[in-house]
Amino acid sequence: MTSYFPVALNIEGRRCLVVGGGAVAARKVDALLSAGALVAVVAPEIVPAIAERAPFHTIELHRRGFEPGDLADVFLVVAATNDSDVNAGVAAQARSRRVLVNAADDPANCDFILPAVVRRGEVQIAITTGARSPALARHLRERLEDRVPRAYGLLVEVLARVRDELRREGVRADPASWQEAIDDEVLDQVGRGDLEGAIVLLRTRLDRSADVPEEEDRTDSGAGDDPEPAPDAVHPEAPLSVSDMGRVILAGAGPGDPGLITVAGQRAIAEADVVVYDRLVSASLLNAARGDARLIFAGKARGRSALSQTEINELLCVEALAGQVVVRLKGGDPFVFGRGGEEALAVARAGIPFTVIPGVTAAVAAPAFAGIPVTHRGLASAFTVITGHEDPSKPGGSIDWEALARLGGTLVLLMGVETLSRITKELIAHGLDPETPAAVVQAGSTQDQRIVTGVLADIAERARAEQIRAPATTVVGQVAALADQLAWRRLDRLNAAVRAGAE
Repeated sequence: MTSYFPVALNIEGRRCLVVGGGAVAARKVDALLSAGALVAVVAPEIVPAIAERAPFHTIELHRRGFEPGDLADVFLVVAATNDSDVNAGVAAQARSRRVLVNAADDPANCDFILPAVVRRGEVQIAITTGARSPALARHLRERLEDRVPRAYGLLVEVLARVRDELRREGVRADPASWQEAIDDEVLDQVGRGDLEGAIVLLRTRLDRSADVPEEEDRTDSGAGDDPEPAPDAVHPEAPLSVSDMGRVILAGAGPGDPGLITVAGQRAIAEADVVVYDRLVSASLLNAARGDARLIFAGKARGRSALSQTEINELLCVEALAGQVVVRLKGGDPFVFGRGGEEALAVARAGIPFTVIPGVTAAVAAPAFAGIPVTHRGLASAFTVITGHEDPSKPGGSIDWEALARLGGTLVLLMGVETLSRITKELIAHGLDPETPAAVVQAGSTQDQRIVTGVLADIAERARAEQIRAPATTVVGQVAALADQLAWRRLDRLNAAVRAGAE
């Protein structure tokens, strides 16, 4: 039985190879990117979960089979294909070149294994069973996710600050004193966002037990003729305050067309030290960031994400507490089904200054780009926006489908491709006319925009037949019938083509 040596590797800026382009490989790519690696992916077919990251990161995509030359200048390789023979071949080639290798679900061909990880900012708890039971490792991770307070992500910053202050003052606190000082009272203060109070409490406890060297020991340090200042001459850094921190900007990137971001949003990106962005953010917007800005992919696609919401909240706080200007760039508007409110609460509770820059929401923009006004005199004097993430058949749901069916006006459904059939049936069952006009707009405002029109009774089937994909916005109401008459973008493209032909 192999006994693994637990170690954390620094792979920032190092070239790492992933062989494979499926769902397993996508998870490995995310893990490597989150650690700052330069990633190369080799596979005949590469899933969108990998390909869509390429414009935002240093990712090389090679749509072909593995070749031994792919291992040149590689620090480590992950073999994650669905063919065990291919994975074994990659491992053999890697070992012949003394390149560290991990073969998915094949311990015999692993120089290292990837543990299940619980993350609280810079605090990481790695769980491994020596590759004997990944299911148990995941089980333990889920148990710890519930039991390890989120405040540890911020606590590490507080402790690092106190540690640096003590070092500058020439004060030594032994390990036992640190352990006694870090207790639930300190953790509770951090969890409430009282970082200054936590620092004061830690200093009080550590100062009582600290070993302060004699004056002659501090001045005769062998560092030169100038003595080190005595403690009363040192000006230690004050506890964390607003002036010490960075700040967080929650900015909406609009529905997809990069021209629809606000001027304030553009300025925020240009100012940012760190940009935390979602899947639907246009790559051209990130090009406006400074060359030294860090771009962190947060994912946020239905059913999968590079970072959990808790990890995103902690990331924003940790980076801002380190003095960074952090822009959280979200598709559409951050407060319209974007969970921006949760992120704002997280940074507010940590005492971090923040700003909200609204964005153009797809709830209005996608219909507009399809020629559908959400309100129109004589047809709709109000519109309602709901999320399609909630399964209408789920007991105890938060949406009152009966009320929606009798409300009238325009119903706008965001993120409802997978649930559209169940939602339309629910609306019809609660009294909405099956012949009510409806339309689905895929990727509204982008070059991939497509429109499918119909009525409530058949719009889900029409969208399925046309293979409509997320992101998509559904409009139900009399205004949807205007799409054919007001499809300005379709006419705009047609006129542009005619002009190009005439030239």
